[in-house]
Amino acid sequence: MQGSRADRKLDVGFIDKMKPGQEPGYHWKQILVPGELKSNPTADTASKAWLDLGRYAREVLAAQDTRRFVLGFTLCGPLMRVWAFDRLGAIASERFNINEDGQQFVSTILGFLWMDEEALGFDPTVMTLNDERFIEIERNGSTERIVIDGVILRARCVAGRAATCWKAHPEGHPETPIVIKDSWQYLERDEEGELLREVKNKGVKNVARYYHHETVQVHKTNDDIWNNVRRGLDVTAATNYRPGRQMPPSNKAKDAPQKGRSSTSRKRPSS
Repeated sequence: MQGSRADRKLDVGFIDKMKPGQEPGYHWKQILVPGELKSNPTADTASKAWLDLGRYAREVLAAQDTRRFVLGFTLCGPLMRVWAFDRLGAIASERFNINEDGQQFVSTILGFLWMDEEALGFDPTVMTLNDERFIEIERNGSTERIVIDGVILRARCVAGRAATCWKAHPEGHPETPIVIKDSWQYLERDEEGELLREVKNKGVKNVARYYHHETVQVHKTNDDIWNNVRRGLDVTAATNYRPGRQMPPSNKAKDAPQKGRSSTSRKRPSS
């Protein structure tokens, strides 16, 4: 698979259609739903199939800069599980036998095929028009469109803040560079955007100039993992639940890389 730092091969998966003129071969950017196949039912364990699928999910999240979460599946012999990987970790369904419950198997596969991009984990706040990607912000009482020029940095991880930096510019003003920083933010920490605004107001030099920051909203709701991504699913009731650090909403912060350049910032709750 192209786009990976290591030599990885995907067992099975659902991919996005190839674009005209695209080079032969497949890239992690095209993977919609990764899958892991094992011939032995005993491979349905963390040390075997589960970790392999987790590595695939990390590659997908790293390659697709607008991916909020990744759905996947493991099939060990006839035993299947459906997985969801987000910035808090992974959730698995109970396993079922596809030979004994063929209807559940068909429903699962059709579900993957019929899902739209948002259901598959893509960020609906990053929009595309005429091959141009952009976001919209509310600033000074009006809506502004920020055009994304390209990716500067995308953190390679599953759980964590998963910071993404984009080079961008206000619509109609390509001469004004902006850096967008998008990350999931711990609730107990101060907002980076507020810190940048304070620095700007005090006239500190050689620091990114503040432009705007906000909490990302999906369908008019703060985009956090517990409510927006997991839809209130209580994983603590699971028999194999492993408690870890709870993460807050995601923060999309946009800040300029050098003095004199404006910065825009959005944030997103992660828990």
